[in-house]
Amino acid sequence: MSRTAKRNAVIVNLLIVCILMIVIFDTDCKDPYEYEPPEDTLLTPPGPPLLVYPRDNFVFMDPAALPGASFAIHVQLDWQPVEHAELYELELTTDTLPPNTIYCDSDGWYFLIQNDNTKLCDYFWRVRAYSSDWQYFTEYTAQRRFEARWRPFAPQQLYPLYNGIIHVDSLPAQIDFVWFRTQDEEFYELNIFRDNVLVNYSIVPDTHWLEIVSDTGLYTWQVRAGSQCWQYASFWSPFWNFTVIQR
Repeated sequence: MSRTAKRNAVIVNLLIVCILMIVIFDTDCKDPYEYEPPEDTLLTPPGPPLLVYPRDNFVFMDPAALPGASFAIHVQLDWQPVEHAELYELELTTDTLPPNTIYCDSDGWYFLIQNDNTKLCDYFWRVRAYSSDWQYFTEYTAQRRFEARWRPFAPQQLYPLYNGIIHVDSLPAQIDFVWFRTQDEEFYELNIFRDNVLVNYSIVPDTHWLEIVSDTGLYTWQVRAGSQCWQYASFWSPFWNFTVIQR
């Protein structure tokens, strides 16, 4: 065998040995563009955030605007932070529009509804958290509902009549205060004055109240509706006067 042939044989043998060493000792080598961290280095995500505010079926309102006027309704959504969370995904939708996904790095979200009657409607929201240390997002919270609408008008008073006169045979006497119901209310606040001095403030569960008066004179009353789900109570009714006279 010539010297050149021997040299080529040695080179071929060395190449074969190198290839075998690569195959034997480097079988785990991967394309760097396809690298993924081992699955067991990522943690199982914790439970979902806890929704804090508003409560389910809450109603946001403009405190001053009457229906038909300009309005600005401030909506604040809050949840408890999740430890190690880097991002929160808020899903917000209405009863007519598809979901709107919002990403934020804090435990709350604020937005303004202003002079757009199409946005006076029902809203639905839920939240989940994310961290790069977790395998995926947390589960979503349960969905909650809230509403944006006008502040309710004052209840319409019925009795005692405005500027009415009530004759009583003796004192003390019972006088029944009555008004129309307000939609979705849970209670009413009633103020009764005698000679411009407050003599009774009551929280009333229904649309009437039986008051015992001990004196004659000029009385004034007003009422408004309320609910724990409302951001504000209704407007106060106007003052209605009546006079108690003993026969």
